Amino acid sequence: MPGQSPAAEPASDAEKKPAANGIAALPIGGRIKVDPWNDQLRMLKSKPVGTLAESEKMPFEVTPFVLYLMRQGEHTSTEAASAVAAAKRMAAQGKAPDFVFAVDTFVSADSPLESRRFADAILGQGFVVRAVDNSNIVPPNLVQKLVQLSHAGNIAVQYGVTGGGNDGAAFSSFGSTDVALGWPLRYSHSPGEVVDVRDLEALAKIIAAAARSW
Repeated sequence: MPGQSPAAEPASDAEKKPAANGIAALPIGGRIKVDPWNDQLRMLKSKPVGTLAESEKMPFEVTPFVLYLMRQGEHTSTEAASAVAAAKRMAAQGKAPDFVFAVDTFVSADSPLESRRFADAILGQGFVVRAVDNSNIVPPNLVQKLVQLSHAGNIAVQYGVTGGGNDGAAFSSFGSTDVALGWPLRYSHSPGEVVDVRDLEALAKIIAAAARSW
């Protein structure tokens, strides 16, 4: 018929194959880069990944530790010098340390959307005495003792209530008093956790001060 286009011929096998640089489908969560100058699409990665491993989020981890004091020349073995080994040995003998100082994070509400009625510890304003958490309550007189010790050593200190527990609470069943310390942590248990190094430095100073004069 006049004006009718000729019938399309069947495509060959070569024409049926997609182009080598074509992307048939993109996975959910995929990342692509678009270059508007040459209309090129480039896959960057198929899914988001964390920037840090869990073990790399904090510079150090000490939980719990026990102050085990001895006179110079006594119990010179490596085992006796180890706080953890001393705690195990005392527990096996039916004894328990008077105090256990657990070091853990203090999950903080220091973020724009959180209420300051709970876990109110500000990053950059010092280490935190975990006065109350889900596993332990530090006696008020010991909280005050830590605050006074900090002020005497010009160490920035905070105290507060937070969620979660600390490993030192396990020693409470042996009669020990758990004195939990920590540093304020923003966005806990997320890839974007934030900590202030000044708080870690204050924590290290109070640990040294408590070891000397507790």
